[in-house]
Amino acid sequence: GFRKFVQPWYVNRSDSAEWERQRDHEAKMSDRWSHSNDFVDNGSAQRYFERNKLKILRHLSGNYDHAQGNYTWYSQWEEWARQNFQQQTQQQWYEYRQQRGQNEWRQTKEQQGTSERGQQQRRQQQQQKSSTTNKQYKWEFNPSDPYSVLGIQRGATKSEVSQAFRREMLKYHPDTQTFASDEEKAKCTERSKLISEAYRTIRNSMK
Repeated sequence: GFRKFVQPWYVNRSDSAEWERQRDHEAKMSDRWSHSNDFVDNGSAQRYFERNKLKILRHLSGNYDHAQGNYTWYSQWEEWARQNFQQQTQQQWYEYRQQRGQNEWRQTKEQQGTSERGQQQRRQQQQQKSSTTNKQYKWEFNPSDPYSVLGIQRGATKSEVSQAFRREMLKYHPDTQTFASDEEKAKCTERSKLISEAYRTIRNSMK
């Protein structure tokens, strides 16, 4: 019940009282006097103006020189500040160009190193490939005899040739050698090439 009824009533009363106090304070502090005739000359201002009329007019016209100098130090300081700013700007630009040149040189060296590493890797791959291609394997058949490669007798029919081709390819194709080593897969690849070439040669001779 306190939060629903008593607390809102108490807060409303407190805010109303604070608003009333603020309103009374502003009413007391408000300035209602007119300042249009605050200055009253008893004759001293007129006498001072008549006595120093020439200096006052020269000062208002801008032709008045101070007794201690004409303040040329400000123009000298302004020139020094301008030269100092130009020097700082040139120094910052030089440092920026130097840093940028170093970054560009570093990036160029990194790109060259990456390119050289890529070329070296490609050369190694080509060497491995050529060594694998040029490697001489020992076969249990005669590579120059297509019938020996497929494991069939001469005079076999087309269906027998096709069955032998499918059988040998399923047996020696590198994709079917899941758990074989890299060397074994390379050997299967070479044997698959011999099988395909032997099948193509026999089929062409049957036409």
